[in-house]
Amino acid sequence: MRIHHLFKIIIAIVLLNSACVRQDTAHPISGGILRIGDVAKLRPINPLTTSSGLSASLVDLVYDYLIRFDKNGNPKAELATHWELSFDKKIWTFHLRNDAYFHDGSRVTAHDIKATYEKVLELKNVSASNKRYLENVSEINVINDNTLQLKLTKYDHNIWFDLGTAGIMPKRYLLDDPNFDRFNKHPIGSGPYKFVKQEPNEIILSANREHFQTPYIDHIIVKILPNQLAILNNLISGEIDMALLLNPEDYGSLERIKEIKVYRNWPPFLYMMLLSHNNKLFQSETIRTALKLAIDKKMIAQRLLNDSSSIAINSSPPSNTSKNINSYNPQKALKILKENGWKLSDYDRVLTKDNEKFIFTVRTIEGNTFGLKVAQLIQEQLSQLGIIMKLETLPFPNYMENVFSIKDFSSAIIHLAYRPYYNLDFYLWHSSQIEKGINATSFADSQIDHLLDVTRFDPDSFERDKAKLGLQKRLMEKNPAIFLFWHGIRLAIYKKFQGIPESQLESFRDFTKIWVPKKEQITTNNVKVDK
Repeated sequence: MRIHHLFKIIIAIVLLNSACVRQDTAHPISGGILRIGDVAKLRPINPLTTSSGLSASLVDLVYDYLIRFDKNGNPKAELATHWELSFDKKIWTFHLRNDAYFHDGSRVTAHDIKATYEKVLELKNVSASNKRYLENVSEINVINDNTLQLKLTKYDHNIWFDLGTAGIMPKRYLLDDPNFDRFNKHPIGSGPYKFVKQEPNEIILSANREHFQTPYIDHIIVKILPNQLAILNNLISGEIDMALLLNPEDYGSLERIKEIKVYRNWPPFLYMMLLSHNNKLFQSETIRTALKLAIDKKMIAQRLLNDSSSIAINSSPPSNTSKNINSYNPQKALKILKENGWKLSDYDRVLTKDNEKFIFTVRTIEGNTFGLKVAQLIQEQLSQLGIIMKLETLPFPNYMENVFSIKDFSSAIIHLAYRPYYNLDFYLWHSSQIEKGINATSFADSQIDHLLDVTRFDPDSFERDKAKLGLQKRLMEKNPAIFLFWHGIRLAIYKKFQGIPESQLESFRDFTKIWVPKKEQITTNNVKVDK
């Protein structure tokens, strides 16, 4: 009996120990380091001046917002716990949580949010990206430390996006350091990660354990490498833990490495070829239609993406009905061009009209090999019809300046991330955005303007949704750009990191959910982290 009783005790101890082991590997635990590789030049982690690149993604970790969005694009609480809109939807009142603190220990209040939004309005003339924010807000009032009120000149649905993308900064720094000379060297937010240091090729963040959304990983380190090949090599050798895969050719090689998992959870990108109306060639709707018919989108997707993308027919996200639609019809394209006076020259087989050849230049971003390959395939297809498309690559800052600021280009390959809560169409196609916004093509159409006004300013969600459908139909007819395809960038990360959403990452904010088992953690003993 004693032996039998002793045997039961031993079994119980074994089961208890095995349960403890399972808890370490099956439940989130704090600690460890996540090392991310990237090629983009690092910029200050400033929510009001940095709007692109990896530094802008890190804003999601260092700062909090008044609201955020769920995966369907609906606003949800962050610094605000709840809100009310007046009957005419011109007065928005937000009630704030009282447990949010900046990284220097001071509490986040309505005064800080008001100061941040006022700074946003002050910066409107700094860059095109800031000009869209809070356009129809006439007053920002602090009712008390925990209550903020906005007054609008008219209902503007886009303001939800503004409130969900302007990271909140401490009022005193905005007043004492108006040009961010000191702040950019050591930014202070209230988010789940604190800034530690920034060097030309590295940024280090540490977990904010007092945050209301406490992260698991102790440190996030961003390492800047010379190119995508270096990122791939560093990932395989274990020098970094995670990378966003810009080159589809990398997918297959990494998926064969058992320690690494490739996720298809990053929001899709829409690839387009913009056609500037400042070039008289593209002022003609007929010419734009002919170009659309001359480009084989499906072939490009098969060559570069192994058909893992969806054909784009407008700016609406991919669906089952649009996946296989391909408007490619080169014979019809050539017929349209000939009917409009373009003839193939007997000398060089180039389309010519009124002694002018059909020649234009497309711009791509320097270092973006995928975008360049897309342009080269389009170049090859157009040449078969007698159209000469020259290629020009520009460094990212020059590209953005030429395309979106001074609009000095004929055509450009761009890719834009899809966000269900962001009415990007308004800024790309509304005629009011030609002079003061990012309507890079200088496209104008009165019917599209009307539909865009409804999608933005009508308080009735049914009317907004109806206008969106009409807008997409009209975009297919007018072709302000050649909508190419949707392509989702892959995220590659070592399998030891857990808690990664399988379906879709909304932003880097989801990194607060990532964790790694204790026995597989890299700590500050293994990697030098100067605080």
